[in-house]
Formats: sequence, structure tokens, C-alpha cells
Amino acid sequence: MPPETFSAVTARLAALGGELHDTGRRDDTWVLEGEIPAAAVHEVERRLPGLSHGEGVWWSAPAGDRPVR
Repeated sequence: MPPETFSAVTARLAALGGELHDTGRRDDTWVLEGEIPAAAVHEVERRLPGLSHGEGVWWSAPAGDRPVR
């Protein structure tokens, strides 16, 4: 995602229960890696274009189980 969208995207991920494990800058973009609850995936996919000004890219894959809070 573009650098100017970093705080908005990470704030939304945190609000949805996301846990970032690896964050790094590559060239002129930020790359975030982590986990979010499966129930939040569709909301992130729906909101990402607005939060990232249409420049965010999303990949997801099942990552196992974790306790429900």
C-alpha cells in the first residue's frame, strides 16, 4: 500500500482484530503480513480500495485456528 495510507489501513486491521507479524517498506510501498479473524476478511477486502486509494493489494490464505475472544 502507499505510504500515506499506512496509518488508516493498520488502524482498520487492528480494529478488526488483526495482528501484524511482519511489516516492511519495499521501494515506495508498505507490505504488511499478519493474521485477522476469518469473519473480518470480507470487510477488509471491501474497505481496502478506499483505505488505500485504490492501490492496496490483498492476499489471504487460511492460517489455522486461534481462540475466539
